[in-house]
Amino acid sequence: MLVIAHGETVEATHRLLMGVPAVTPLSYGFSVAHASLTWWSHRWSSAGSSRWSLVLHGATDGFHTILPSRENRS
Repeated sequence: MLVIAHGETVEATHRLLMGVPAVTPLSYGFSVAHASLTWWSHRWSSAGSSRWSLVLHGATDGFHTILPSRENRS
């Protein structure tokens, strides 16, 4: 899935996937560059539980090195 959005949407996604309520003040912040890439991956453990992992945040170069899944790696 690809979402093209404003930085505030990226920040809201971070909160959602980390389980931080929107009303909870943060002691840290996120800097999101224009036209940057932020990538979350949904991963499953061998025990069958899942979690979200932040793979890339605010990347503005090197997109050619990103491999979306194990199946596409050579």
